[in-house]
Amino acid sequence: MMTSGLFALPIPNLILWFALGGAPSSPAASSPAGRGEQQTKSDEALMFEYRTSGSRMAFEALFQRYHGPIFGYFVRVTRNPDRAADLVQRTFFHLHRARADFRAGAPLRPWIWTIARNVGREDGRRRSRRPEVAHDPEIHPELSVEPDVTSPRDERVRAAILSLKPDQQEVLLLHWYEGFKFFEIAKLVGASNSAVKLRAHRAYKVLRKELGSAAPPSGLLQS
Repeated sequence: MMTSGLFALPIPNLILWFALGGAPSSPAASSPAGRGEQQTKSDEALMFEYRTSGSRMAFEALFQRYHGPIFGYFVRVTRNPDRAADLVQRTFFHLHRARADFRAGAPLRPWIWTIARNVGREDGRRRSRRPEVAHDPEIHPELSVEPDVTSPRDERVRAAILSLKPDQQEVLLLHWYEGFKFFEIAKLVGASNSAVKLRAHRAYKVLRKELGSAAPPSGLLQS
C-alpha cells in the first residue's frame, strides 16, 4: 500500500477521495493559507462544509483530527494494525455516506465515534461468522499508545483488559484511553450514565486487582 503524507496511514488518499466522489479543491483552498484556515475551524464547521459542498480540504482536516484516536482505538480492540487501518477507512466511508444525516449544530465527536463503534461491531460480527487467521506479532507488531498511560504492550495490562466482559472493555477503552466522559460514553453505547459508571467501576476494580500500582488512578472514576 502507499503511505499518504496527508493521512499518515496506509490509505491511498487520492484513491479514497475519488472513490468517495469528492469534488476537487479550489487552488485557493489547496494553498498553505487555505489549509491553515481549515485548521482553525471547528469540527462542526468542517463537517457542515463537507456536507454542503463536498470540500476535500474539509474532509482532509477532519481526517487529520480524528484518524489517530480512532486508529488507536481499533488497534487496541483488534490488536492488528492492518485491520485497524481498514476499519478507519471504512469509518470515513460511512461518514461520507451519512454526511446528509449530520445535523447542523450537533457536536461532531459523538457522531463520528458512533460511526466508528458501529463499524467495529459489524466487523466483529462478520468475522465471528468465519474462521480468523491468527494474529502474528512478527508480521503485525503491536503499536504503543500515549506515553503517559500504561502501554498495552505490557502483557499484564493486555491480559487484564482481555479478562473483562466485552461491555466493560468497551467502556474502559473509551474512558481510559480515549478520554471520553461517562455521559458521552452513555450516549455512544446507548446505556444510562449509571450503567456506564458501574461497568467502569467493575473494570477498574479488576485492573487494580491485577495490576496494582500499574492500574489507572482511581480518580479517573470521577470523570
